[in-house]
Amino acid sequence: MPKELLSIDESFVTEKICNFIKKQTISDFKKRGFVIGVSGGVDSAVSLSLALKIFGKKKILALILPEKESNSRNFEAAKKLCESKGVRYKVIDISAVLASLGTYREKESLLLKVYEGYNPRIHKTSLTFPSNLLEKNLAVFPQLKFFEEDKLVFTKRLTAKEYNEIISLQNNKQRTRMVILYKEAEKNNYLVLGTTNKTELLLGQFVKYGDGGVDIEPLADLYKTQIYSLAKYLGVPKEILNSQPSPDTWDQYTSDEEFYWRMPLDYLDKLLFYWNNKKEEEEVAEVLNLGMKKVKALFDYFDRVSKSTKDLLDSPTICLI
Repeated sequence: MPKELLSIDESFVTEKICNFIKKQTISDFKKRGFVIGVSGGVDSAVSLSLALKIFGKKKILALILPEKESNSRNFEAAKKLCESKGVRYKVIDISAVLASLGTYREKESLLLKVYEGYNPRIHKTSLTFPSNLLEKNLAVFPQLKFFEEDKLVFTKRLTAKEYNEIISLQNNKQRTRMVILYKEAEKNNYLVLGTTNKTELLLGQFVKYGDGGVDIEPLADLYKTQIYSLAKYLGVPKEILNSQPSPDTWDQYTSDEEFYWRMPLDYLDKLLFYWNNKKEEEEVAEVLNLGMKKVKALFDYFDRVSKSTKDLLDSPTICLI
């Protein structure tokens, strides 16, 4: 497997992204600085580090937007990052907003339908797509898992209706954060800086008008593997580099590999790279030491995901008169 496949010149990439952000901010958007949502993950840490190189800490406002189901480790990592960089930051708990939208109430009602023994005081939940796509078939069956003190006590395969309902509630979290980011950005005449990477972009791993609702996306042409390389170059703390990426919307810790990727990131990014660059399946099978049938099935899967998430990137369709 070629190690150099996704290698980057970190110095060149840093300069190119910084020039892009600077031009967009000053010339195109005519803004004074940046607002960025800092989650405690590697993507927002990289975006923040790049923004600091352009205008310095005085023109950056970092927002940490936890809610009652957020992971405390991510919250502490986000605070520690901002404090170590000397960046002005605000912590705004969005739990009350989500409660006013009925998010927690409706979610609890759905969880009770799925598992009659559910007790929100003692159970935590997570949603996963459990099969490793490199080893098993590509059938997509979301599973809702219930835990008591980190011990799995119940698992239920969701219907399409149940899945859509619970995802709509979870997506309220990202959309609420987007509203707050833009409120603070408009108040300061700042630009909202995005954190989506290319792996997420190709898989539709973001929420429309949520974490996808930003002014510019400086990282969206870098695969997640490349984000890690850039993060090391920029001096992102090891605590963040070594933590498992997570959507952080479930009270039981759920990794991106369990929910989105369904295979190790190293394989996923290489497969996405070959698929996105329309490489021959036979060549990919040989390079990655995978069977031809498996590569074809994975490429077909990426095709389906791309078509089903295309609307996430599209602007509203205009009726031309």
